[in-house]
Amino acid sequence: MKERRSIEAKLIRSQRVIVVSPPTSLSTKIGVGVLGFVGVTAVAGGVEMVLFPQGNVFVKGEWLDSLPVGSYRLPGIALGAGLGLGSLATALGLHRRPNCPLFRRVEEATGLHWSWAGTGAMGAGLAGWILLEVALIPERSALEALYGALAAGLVGLTASPSFRQTLRLTDPS
Repeated sequence: MKERRSIEAKLIRSQRVIVVSPPTSLSTKIGVGVLGFVGVTAVAGGVEMVLFPQGNVFVKGEWLDSLPVGSYRLPGIALGAGLGLGSLATALGLHRRPNCPLFRRVEEATGLHWSWAGTGAMGAGLAGWILLEVALIPERSALEALYGALAAGLVGLTASPSFRQTLRLTDPS
Protein backbone atom coordinates (compact mmCIF):
# COMPACT_ATOMS: atom_id res chain seq x y z
CA MET A 1 0.00 0.00 0.00
CA LYS A 2 2.79 2.40 0.91
CA GLU A 3 4.59 1.66 -2.37
CA ARG A 4 1.39 2.36 -4.35
CA ARG A 5 1.01 5.78 -2.69
CA SER A 6 4.61 6.60 -3.55
CA ILE A 7 4.01 5.73 -7.21
CA GLU A 8 0.78 7.77 -7.25
CA ALA A 9 2.60 10.74 -5.71
CA LYS A 10 5.27 10.53 -8.42
CA LEU A 11 2.58 10.43 -11.11
CA ILE A 12 0.79 13.43 -9.64
CA ARG A 13 4.08 15.37 -9.45
CA SER A 14 4.97 14.43 -13.03
CA GLN A 15 1.59 15.73 -14.26
CA ARG A 16 2.34 19.14 -12.73
CA VAL A 17 5.35 19.77 -14.94
CA ILE A 18 4.86 23.07 -16.71
CA VAL A 19 5.90 23.19 -20.34
CA VAL A 20 7.79 26.42 -20.87
CA SER A 21 7.50 28.00 -24.28
CA PRO A 22 10.58 30.04 -25.17
CA PRO A 23 10.30 33.73 -26.01
CA THR A 24 9.36 34.18 -29.64
CA SER A 25 11.28 37.33 -30.53
CA LEU A 26 14.78 38.63 -29.96
CA SER A 27 13.37 41.64 -28.12
CA THR A 28 11.52 39.38 -25.69
CA LYS A 29 14.66 37.31 -25.09
CA ILE A 30 16.58 40.53 -24.40
CA GLY A 31 13.85 41.62 -21.98
CA VAL A 32 14.00 38.32 -20.11
CA GLY A 33 17.80 38.56 -19.89
CA VAL A 34 17.92 42.17 -18.73
CA LEU A 35 15.11 41.72 -16.20
CA GLY A 36 16.76 38.55 -14.92
CA PHE A 37 20.10 40.32 -14.49
CA VAL A 38 18.52 43.33 -12.78
CA GLY A 39 16.41 41.05 -10.58
CA VAL A 40 19.28 38.87 -9.37
CA THR A 41 21.60 41.80 -8.70
CA ALA A 42 18.87 43.83 -6.98
CA VAL A 43 17.97 40.92 -4.69
CA ALA A 44 21.67 40.45 -3.88
CA GLY A 45 22.10 44.17 -3.21
CA GLY A 46 18.97 44.28 -1.08
CA VAL A 47 20.10 41.29 0.99
CA GLU A 48 23.50 42.94 1.47
CA MET A 49 21.88 46.16 2.69
CA VAL A 50 19.63 44.28 5.12
CA LEU A 51 22.50 42.17 6.48
CA PHE A 52 24.85 45.16 6.82
CA PRO A 53 22.46 48.02 7.74
CA GLN A 54 25.28 50.35 8.79
CA GLY A 55 27.31 49.73 5.63
CA ASN A 56 30.29 47.71 4.47
CA VAL A 57 32.98 47.82 1.78
CA PHE A 58 30.46 48.15 -1.06
CA VAL A 59 27.80 50.28 0.60
CA LYS A 60 29.65 52.82 2.70
CA GLY A 61 28.38 53.75 6.13
CA GLU A 62 29.26 57.43 5.70
CA TRP A 63 26.75 57.67 2.84
CA LEU A 64 24.00 57.29 5.45
CA ASP A 65 24.72 60.89 6.54
CA SER A 66 23.26 62.15 3.24
CA LEU A 67 20.22 59.85 3.33
CA PRO A 68 16.86 60.47 5.04
CA VAL A 69 17.08 57.05 6.77
CA GLY A 70 19.23 55.87 9.68
CA SER A 71 20.25 52.53 8.15
CA TYR A 72 20.27 50.68 4.84
CA ARG A 73 17.64 48.20 6.03
CA LEU A 74 14.56 49.93 4.54
CA PRO A 75 16.26 50.82 1.22
CA GLY A 76 17.52 47.22 1.09
CA ILE A 77 14.01 45.84 1.46
CA ALA A 78 12.75 48.22 -1.25
CA LEU A 79 15.60 47.27 -3.59
CA GLY A 80 15.39 43.53 -3.04
CA ALA A 81 11.63 43.12 -2.84
CA GLY A 82 10.55 45.88 -5.23
CA LEU A 83 13.09 45.97 -8.02
CA GLY A 84 14.59 42.53 -7.42
CA LEU A 85 11.57 40.31 -7.02
CA GLY A 86 9.49 42.53 -9.31
CA SER A 87 12.04 42.18 -12.11
CA LEU A 88 12.30 38.42 -11.62
CA ALA A 89 8.51 38.05 -11.65
CA THR A 90 8.29 40.14 -14.82
CA ALA A 91 11.06 38.11 -16.48
CA LEU A 92 9.16 34.95 -15.63
CA GLY A 93 5.99 36.52 -17.02
CA LEU A 94 7.74 37.39 -20.28
CA HIS A 95 9.14 33.90 -20.58
CA ARG A 96 6.10 31.79 -19.64
CA ARG A 97 3.28 34.29 -20.19
CA PRO A 98 1.05 32.98 -17.39
CA ASN A 99 -2.44 34.29 -16.83
CA CYS A 100 -2.71 36.46 -13.75
CA PRO A 101 -6.21 37.64 -12.74
CA LEU A 102 -4.61 40.39 -10.66
CA PHE A 103 -3.43 42.13 -13.86
CA ARG A 104 -6.48 41.44 -16.04
CA ARG A 105 -7.45 45.13 -16.16
CA VAL A 106 -3.98 46.06 -17.38
CA GLU A 107 -4.30 43.50 -20.14
CA GLU A 108 -7.78 44.71 -21.09
CA ALA A 109 -6.59 48.32 -21.22
CA THR A 110 -3.45 47.60 -23.28
CA GLY A 111 -4.37 44.52 -25.29
CA LEU A 112 -0.96 43.16 -24.27
CA HIS A 113 0.18 40.55 -21.75
CA TRP A 114 0.74 42.06 -18.28
CA SER A 115 4.49 41.48 -18.56
CA TRP A 116 4.64 44.29 -21.13
CA ALA A 117 3.47 46.81 -18.51
CA GLY A 118 5.68 45.12 -15.91
CA THR A 119 8.72 45.65 -18.13
CA GLY A 120 7.97 49.34 -18.41
CA ALA A 121 7.26 49.63 -14.68
CA MET A 122 10.52 47.88 -13.75
CA GLY A 123 12.44 50.10 -16.16
CA ALA A 124 10.84 53.24 -14.69
CA GLY A 125 11.42 51.96 -11.13
CA LEU A 126 15.08 51.26 -11.88
CA ALA A 127 15.46 54.72 -13.43
CA GLY A 128 13.91 56.27 -10.31
CA TRP A 129 16.24 54.27 -8.05
CA ILE A 130 19.31 55.42 -10.00
CA LEU A 131 18.13 59.05 -10.04
CA LEU A 132 17.65 58.94 -6.25
CA GLU A 133 21.08 57.39 -5.86
CA VAL A 134 22.70 60.12 -7.97
CA ALA A 135 20.82 62.84 -6.06
CA LEU A 136 21.51 61.50 -2.55
CA ILE A 137 24.84 59.68 -2.61
CA PRO A 138 27.91 61.89 -3.09
CA GLU A 139 30.12 59.38 -4.97
CA ARG A 140 29.61 58.32 -8.60
CA SER A 141 29.99 54.81 -9.94
CA ALA A 142 30.13 53.24 -13.40
CA LEU A 143 27.35 50.94 -12.17
CA GLU A 144 24.99 53.92 -12.08
CA ALA A 145 25.62 54.47 -15.80
CA LEU A 146 25.15 50.75 -16.52
CA TYR A 147 21.89 50.48 -14.61
CA GLY A 148 20.69 53.81 -16.03
CA ALA A 149 21.24 52.43 -19.54
CA LEU A 150 19.45 49.19 -18.61
CA ALA A 151 16.52 51.22 -17.24
CA ALA A 152 16.29 53.23 -20.46
CA GLY A 153 16.54 50.02 -22.46
CA LEU A 154 13.67 48.40 -20.58
CA VAL A 155 11.42 51.42 -21.03
CA GLY A 156 12.42 51.66 -24.70
CA LEU A 157 11.77 47.96 -25.20
CA THR A 158 8.09 48.48 -24.47
CA ALA A 159 7.88 50.62 -27.62
CA SER A 160 9.51 47.98 -29.83
CA PRO A 161 7.05 46.67 -32.44
CA SER A 162 8.39 43.09 -32.18
CA PHE A 163 8.15 43.17 -28.39
CA ARG A 164 4.58 44.43 -28.53
CA GLN A 165 3.61 41.95 -31.26
CA THR A 166 4.97 39.02 -29.25
CA LEU A 167 2.96 40.07 -26.20
CA ARG A 168 -0.25 40.97 -28.04
CA LEU A 169 -3.28 39.15 -26.66
CA THR A 170 -5.39 37.23 -29.12
CA ASP A 171 -9.16 36.96 -28.96
CA PRO A 172 -10.03 33.37 -28.00
CA SER A 173 -13.23 33.40 -30.07
